[in-house]
Amino acid sequence: MLESGRYVFGPGGEYRLSVAASIEARRKAWALVHDVYEQKGYVPANSPGLWYGYHDSLPDTTTFLVKRGDDVVATLTTVFDGLIGLPADELYEDTLDEMRLAGRQLCEISSLVCTERRGGSEILMHLFRAAYTTARHLEGASDFVVTVNPHHRLYYERALLFERVGEEKTYSKVAGAPAVLLRLDLKNATERYREAYGNCAGPRNLHAFFEGNVAGLCRWLSRRRAPLDWDSLREYFGIRPVALRQKTRRGVQKIALSYA
Repeated sequence: MLESGRYVFGPGGEYRLSVAASIEARRKAWALVHDVYEQKGYVPANSPGLWYGYHDSLPDTTTFLVKRGDDVVATLTTVFDGLIGLPADELYEDTLDEMRLAGRQLCEISSLVCTERRGGSEILMHLFRAAYTTARHLEGASDFVVTVNPHHRLYYERALLFERVGEEKTYSKVAGAPAVLLRLDLKNATERYREAYGNCAGPRNLHAFFEGNVAGLCRWLSRRRAPLDWDSLREYFGIRPVALRQKTRRGVQKIALSYA
């Protein structure tokens, strides 16, 4: 999959996965999510054409893109827990706080969209592999969480072994669409994937897929992950390179935002 510094997959290597480190690449991801969500009726008609939020400004937030030729066909973003929490706190703060009090280090999967029908499942698996490796092996996260439409819940539970941990709610961020909170314990994920898929052959063996060439993929990811530059942070988020006194979910604390 890693060939001469490129992550390619699919028939003839037609798909290429990359890390969206620059503002130009991030804008492509935000535009794709906006367009897909607009078609689903999740965004208002007068929206600016980009789907992003404050969590996208954080230095460890990582966005992945999949291209076919010059066309961006899929994207996924990982957001790591911190002083301002996670996007899912809007609906499931109490559940997530229970996990935090238990010492869990959370990572949220967000803004996952794919416009390909042929090859869509394979694309999603490669995006998840990149997110899984980043969260588990580079950031030391203990849990993935994700809010999904209940229509997609069974795919996460049956294929990726997530578990439901939150009741169904309406999500105002996506025009009141229903959502449920799912969780994957990354600390025991290796063993669970081995038990579920270890005897499968070829691409159906998700244990081998997620755990194969971890060292090489970690090196590839580490070289490509990068925070947004200060000009982009000022333009899109109004952030200045100073220590800020900011009201957070846990009260007013003085924090220094470091993007350098």
